[in-house]
Amino acid sequence: TGDVDSKVELQAKGNLIQISDNHQSRNVDSQIISARGKIILSAINNNELLGADRGIYSRENGVVQLVSEQGNNLIEATQGGINTTNSGTTLLTALSGVNQIKVSREQAKVEDSNIAIYGVYTKGENAKVTLHSKNNVIEVGDDNQSLIADSVAVYGSNNNDSLLLATIDNQLFGADTGVFSSVNGKVTIVAEQGYNIINTIMRGVDARNDGNIIVDGGLKLSAPLAAYSAGMVQLNYAKESQISGDLLANGGQILVKSKGSTLTMKGDTVAINQGVADIALTPNSQLIGRIDNANAQNEAHHTLFPLNSYAPAKPTPITIDTAGRTVLTLAKDSLWQMTGQSWVSELRGEGTVDVSPTSAGASAGQALHIDKLAGANQFLMTLNKTGQGSDMLYIKEGTSTPQDVVIKNERDVIESMNYGDRLRFATVQHSQNEFVAGKQYTDEHRLMKQALTVEYADQATDPDNHEAYNLAFNGGNALSKAKPGNEYVNTTYGGEGSQNVYLVKYRTNTPSRNTVDIGRMLDASAGYAFTLDTYTKREGERAYSLNDIKEGAWIRGTHTRLKETDRFSLNHNDYEIGYDKFRYNNDEKKQKWGLSFTYGYGKTTLADEFSKGRVKKYELSLYNTNQWNNQAGDNSYYNDNVLRVGALHNHYQSMMSDGNLWGKGSYKNYLFTASTEHGYRKFIDDNKRWYLVPQAQLQFAYLTGADYRTSNDIDVKLGHAKSLIGRAGVDIVRLLDESGDNRLYAKGNIMHEFLGKRSFSASDRTGDYHTSWNTRGTWYAVGVGYNAHVSEKTNVFIDAEKEFGHGRTGSYNLRLALSWQFK
Repeated sequence: TGDVDSKVELQAKGNLIQISDNHQSRNVDSQIISARGKIILSAINNNELLGADRGIYSRENGVVQLVSEQGNNLIEATQGGINTTNSGTTLLTALSGVNQIKVSREQAKVEDSNIAIYGVYTKGENAKVTLHSKNNVIEVGDDNQSLIADSVAVYGSNNNDSLLLATIDNQLFGADTGVFSSVNGKVTIVAEQGYNIINTIMRGVDARNDGNIIVDGGLKLSAPLAAYSAGMVQLNYAKESQISGDLLANGGQILVKSKGSTLTMKGDTVAINQGVADIALTPNSQLIGRIDNANAQNEAHHTLFPLNSYAPAKPTPITIDTAGRTVLTLAKDSLWQMTGQSWVSELRGEGTVDVSPTSAGASAGQALHIDKLAGANQFLMTLNKTGQGSDMLYIKEGTSTPQDVVIKNERDVIESMNYGDRLRFATVQHSQNEFVAGKQYTDEHRLMKQALTVEYADQATDPDNHEAYNLAFNGGNALSKAKPGNEYVNTTYGGEGSQNVYLVKYRTNTPSRNTVDIGRMLDASAGYAFTLDTYTKREGERAYSLNDIKEGAWIRGTHTRLKETDRFSLNHNDYEIGYDKFRYNNDEKKQKWGLSFTYGYGKTTLADEFSKGRVKKYELSLYNTNQWNNQAGDNSYYNDNVLRVGALHNHYQSMMSDGNLWGKGSYKNYLFTASTEHGYRKFIDDNKRWYLVPQAQLQFAYLTGADYRTSNDIDVKLGHAKSLIGRAGVDIVRLLDESGDNRLYAKGNIMHEFLGKRSFSASDRTGDYHTSWNTRGTWYAVGVGYNAHVSEKTNVFIDAEKEFGHGRTGSYNLRLALSWQFK
């Protein structure tokens, strides 16, 4: 159309307009649509414009409109897809499909290498292009490789207005530059539900001379120079966005803001010549790279940190006249991993800064410069008391909000320092106590807590503010990639009121949290050793059914859970085999001697649930039991006397709250036990089917001490332990048959520990520690059992008991025994 009032409209199931075969056009000025008037292509399926140098050319109030109801709008050209100038308007609509523009210079074989190619070109007052579809795809080049310098996917300048609006994705790839805007031009790219995918060879988005670029929605931006701004670039990211490449604000602004999403950034951010780079990271977002506001700009800085304009057709050196401004806002749980020395104009938020992340390729011993510190930030730092490989923070204006420092190699730092040593980690020109003087960073991997305490020192009176120390921590005199150098620090952060911030090692005289595990393991061993065995637990009620037996053998298996609140929980199994020999066995008197061997194995969980132990028991027992019956044979008195000797083999490992090993220990105790029990059987019914057995018992036990060294070099001396347990109880027994061979019983006991004192001493390079405590107290037990005569010479019994009181909630024991009688 050549006239303003002219109009051409094509309506069809599909529209196809093609110039030359095989998409080969050699006419540099060939255009499929040129409009001053109005041209409308409306199709149910596809609109296809193929083969020209420029697919659409709209100018001087001309309007070109492609509408696809169910299909796609496809433009293939050799120089430009859409060219709209001087109040021209181009509108592509494919709400159910794709607006696709493909420009490949190779197809035209044009020899003039200075001609730029583009996907969408909009220039001039009121020039307007809108692409509205489910997906917009602009490909410039061939096989994602640009064949000509200065190729641009979307170009806008001179007060234009370009909009790419996609329900799902916008995709720009293959060009040197993804989006270019200059001279008050405006380009807006919106992905409502999906992503704006920009994958280019040199520059992702490029705003010059007050150009304005807005990218809104999910973002996947990848280019060596992801964003360049001498105008305004706004990257409003959504969903799980990604930016790979550098950001350079050269007199313009780059704003990276969230619409409620996460962002992963990899690349450096630089602001020069009063440019502003402002990045806001949401929770769980991550930035990997340097940030630089050119405050330290000089020849050395330019050599160490060169800038690249990524303009291969017309490379232009970047001149830095003044500094810029870099602002980083870190939300809680966001992370910045520095890959080199960085300068931030303002650091805000509650996120984390990893000053020297080796996982990101950085070396330990880097510097972070902050003009203004705000918010409650966390700094992950690697430190060294010599200054070699030790990170540093340099701050002009501090904050009253407390900051947190996490020392990544805290254990190594503490181990390397003697009491009274100082280690500088920050210099603050105008401090507001941001690192909190007196705050302690503690380590508990040894016997005693070790603490590094924050101290501020005015530079004027700081004893370590001398040349040797300053050179060590500032990285020498001159600027390097990692450190600023002494001259820069003195000039930039010196002056009246400037302070150095140190960590100072002091003795705490406080035991580590895990030190108490030594005592807990001793309690578990002693609790196992001092477990009270009774005549009923060993024999059930079978003793009263023996007649004219000379000897016998038996086995017993016992499972016990012994729990002491806030101390330990011990689960152990004992396996005992014994032999009995009767000296007397008649109606009036019975006397027998017995000998047994016990093997036991237990697993201990200490109260913090991080630490575990195990114990093995080997024990020999000598039994003497005496029983006297009255003439009627219905009531009887007995006493049961036991001597035991044994050994306990103990092993434990104590874990710190962070899951790391605190220490391991192994030691052996020897056990001696003497017990005497007295009881009386009395029938309580005329049929002699029910009887009571009141009883009393006293047990003395002695557990030897032990000396050992833990795996973390703590020398431990366990004191010996004594126990005296008294018990009073009663069994209620029901005979289940006339012979009395099968019996059911219930029992109840009250027990008291009269001694129970325990202690240990320990020492290592952090100090000496001694503690003692007492386990005296009263507890109770109730239980049931069943005794069966399963054959002429064989008896079996089962027994169960639950304990409570004195912190033993949850304690119980179960046993099963089998005995054989020999005449």
